[in-house]
Amino acid sequence: MTSFIKHNCSLAFFVFSILNVAGYSLAFAGAGQHSKENHSQKQPKGEKAKTLSDLVPTDAALVKKSKTIEVQGGATITLIASIVKQKIGNRMVRRLAYNGMIPGPILKAKVGTSISLKVINRTNIETTLHSHGLRLGYLNDGVPGVGQAPIKPGEEFVYKITFPDTGLFWYHPHIREDYAQEMGLYGSYVVTPVDPKYYNPVDREENIILDDLNLNSQGKMPKFLEEETNYALMGRFGNILLANNDPKYQINVREGEVVRFLLTNASNTRVYRLTAKGVSLKKIASDLSRYEREEKIEEAILAPAERLVVEAYFPKSGEFSFAHIGSGKSQTLFKVQVKKQKGFIAKNVKDFETLRSLAEITKEMESVRKLQDSKPEKEIVLSVTLPEALKEHMKHMNHGSAPAIEWDDPMESMNYESTSKDTFWKIIDKSSGKTNMDIDWKFKLNSLTKIRIFNDPNSDHPMHHPIHFHGQRFVITALDGKSISNLVWKDTALVPNGSTMDIVLEASNPGKWMAHCHIAEHLHSGMMLGFDVM
Repeated sequence: MTSFIKHNCSLAFFVFSILNVAGYSLAFAGAGQHSKENHSQKQPKGEKAKTLSDLVPTDAALVKKSKTIEVQGGATITLIASIVKQKIGNRMVRRLAYNGMIPGPILKAKVGTSISLKVINRTNIETTLHSHGLRLGYLNDGVPGVGQAPIKPGEEFVYKITFPDTGLFWYHPHIREDYAQEMGLYGSYVVTPVDPKYYNPVDREENIILDDLNLNSQGKMPKFLEEETNYALMGRFGNILLANNDPKYQINVREGEVVRFLLTNASNTRVYRLTAKGVSLKKIASDLSRYEREEKIEEAILAPAERLVVEAYFPKSGEFSFAHIGSGKSQTLFKVQVKKQKGFIAKNVKDFETLRSLAEITKEMESVRKLQDSKPEKEIVLSVTLPEALKEHMKHMNHGSAPAIEWDDPMESMNYESTSKDTFWKIIDKSSGKTNMDIDWKFKLNSLTKIRIFNDPNSDHPMHHPIHFHGQRFVITALDGKSISNLVWKDTALVPNGSTMDIVLEASNPGKWMAHCHIAEHLHSGMMLGFDVM
């Protein structure tokens, strides 16, 4: 990568900023699934590893529920990141929040508008704000060393946020993401269309961010490290599933209503397999656009950082659970309580039952489809290098039977002990052999490039990876050699263990960017590359 504009920073500083800001590795781990071990007292890889405090300040305010802010073009919105407390079970837990809310405020704006977003840091760690999925200017992307220095405690930074695309997006830190995001620093952007017929008519719209939180038998989170990431092997799996930060989230609707759900996965590593028994569901949109064709579905897969827009019809009274089904068990994410209301007339059922085909999206995909059967211009392999001791242990595991998607953490103790100092996740450029930030891709502005991604099942520890490209959009055109027929614009794609995925990247946004695995602990263990769009 060439020298950085405005701040005249070098590539070395860029890498340093991402991996080790102010003496901290971008490495603060979460937790694995619940076990009998007291991980809050245990130190990985040595007894003197420094950890962040899990004490709840006496003056910390109770966390609040998220609220929607209707944003007008040209407005300045303030987000204050601060320490809050939350009662989970019978214990107060330390959290981080924007404006005291988890999730942070829902910022709702019209497509095509721009705002200023002032972020004030009142936490005890440095931070930035990444507007995930927005194709905005790269100097406002929230990557330290590109456009800004880290926001130190007590400081502030103003971002210019633009909304060029209709849809669902979200914001979160891009320093110590595995710690700060896990602690609660995330929120939604809802970008509304100009065309009133962009979406189907519905009776209501519900914005839901899914997350999970790990607490041990003492009701504490396992310790977060200052100078390295633990849980580097598989990432942090929580044992408490949350919808809008509530383990018992419930929505009340009227019999006959059609509801549009805007779903975001803010978990560090968990992939959700979403089902709703007894509820008719229709898939409408993903990360950056609507699908070419609306489809009725029985389940949906939602990887970390992915978004999904679905509509649901509730023709009968009763209680319906939206659940995550992984490893053969069902876990409730949130419930919908449906009751009759005298005088209510269901008027949106016909539109719900109609499966629209969107000619404008199909037209956008014409140039993409021309590359669907072509050879890829770039190829990358997803892999990992483990320390000899851990590698030896892994030899006794049957990787041939490893699942395509890990739904839970089957080896939490080992996962907890693994750190970014000995576990190195890798993106390998097949043509050059370069790895991670040594890769230096360049794309011509407004070009389309076919990229093949292979997730090596013979690596030291095969696992799924959600791959995210900053500032651009792409289309998944094939998975394991099978062409995808119903195309949609994405910014994050889940590559299962052993799979080969073809994407066509549209380099529509000039600047200096990064691509990485959105399992937070994998990112902080090196799994990222840089690229220029010129």
